[in-house]
Amino acid sequence: MSKRTCPNADANSSEAREPSPKRSRPDPSGESSSNPAAPSTSTDIAEPLSTVTPQSTSNQGSTPSAVSMKSYTMRLIQKEVQHKNIVKYLDDFEILDEGMKHHALRLEVLGPTVEKVFDPSLPKFHPNVLKSVITQVLKAVKYIHGINIVHMDIKSNNVMIVINEENIREIANSNNVESTDYRMDLTSAKSTITVKLGDFGIAFNKGKSDHHPQPACTYCAPESFLTTTIDFPIDMWSMGCMIYKIVTRHPLLKCDQKEGHEQKDMPKMAKALGPIPGALFQNSQRPEYKDYFGVKDCIDCGTPDVHGNFVRAASEYLNHEDALHFSEFTRRCLKYDPKERLTAAEALDDKFLVPHEVDLVHGNEIPPHSTEPAVGQPATSQ
Repeated sequence: MSKRTCPNADANSSEAREPSPKRSRPDPSGESSSNPAAPSTSTDIAEPLSTVTPQSTSNQGSTPSAVSMKSYTMRLIQKEVQHKNIVKYLDDFEILDEGMKHHALRLEVLGPTVEKVFDPSLPKFHPNVLKSVITQVLKAVKYIHGINIVHMDIKSNNVMIVINEENIREIANSNNVESTDYRMDLTSAKSTITVKLGDFGIAFNKGKSDHHPQPACTYCAPESFLTTTIDFPIDMWSMGCMIYKIVTRHPLLKCDQKEGHEQKDMPKMAKALGPIPGALFQNSQRPEYKDYFGVKDCIDCGTPDVHGNFVRAASEYLNHEDALHFSEFTRRCLKYDPKERLTAAEALDDKFLVPHEVDLVHGNEIPPHSTEPAVGQPATSQ
């Protein structure tokens, strides 16, 4: 066969990566104080954190064998500092239900997910709000990468917005058990919302592993489909997909498959971002994908105007200059070559994330109402 061809696929950025961090103290970027010692983790072989034997027990005296994967992961992340953009783990416990034992985590109370707030049907938000959300998630990603953890499931559904204690009490005391009356102003340049990255259920240590859960397919990097590599650029690809979605309110890639995602998702990726060269994924390639790219060693679905498509997609919500910067920034997160993708630290310095100095609302965005409640301080976890 010649080369893989493109079936009907949806869509509209093809397109450096930091050296592996030393296992010294993590850099919490001043978010909170740190202890002098850092956790030691192998950087050669990836282990799903679910298979790592916990080295500590809970405050309630649980034995290591009773500590779940997720609680162990959260303890590892919080060992040095409590990063202000990572959900706070409080403790864990077991529930007996109809003879079944369930292990549960207790986390701080948070508000809606970014996925829910940035819904296309809701009013537009000030660009500074978008930039603040992206910046805060990148700070969380920079921190976990600094302690050698790859999240593996970054998406807008796993980023939650902090609500204040008054709002928590209102919801808790509401007769409507499904109350979602969140008090926050997202339309002003001066809005001060805090977001937190959560759900570390499939987090891994950096390295290689045959046990390789993948991010949600629409956030999944090509190497997650094709190789056994577990590395930080996987998270940065997911960040690129998330940034695209919360800015444009539409996913970069769509998928309704229940299995066999790579058979359709890789051609969709090529249609949106340009030809995918197979040579990039020969190292650590899964045996089943040895002949996946054909004799041309490429998935070629044409050469889309990636930059133009990204600018047009963002222009409904951003001014022209911001839309240009958005396209450049997001495409650097979506480089096919993992070594060329932005790192979290590099992304934090990108000009797209510089906030506007004036309270300027673009297009149809709704200015804040004079009686709109402001977001208060994050709730204090007990």
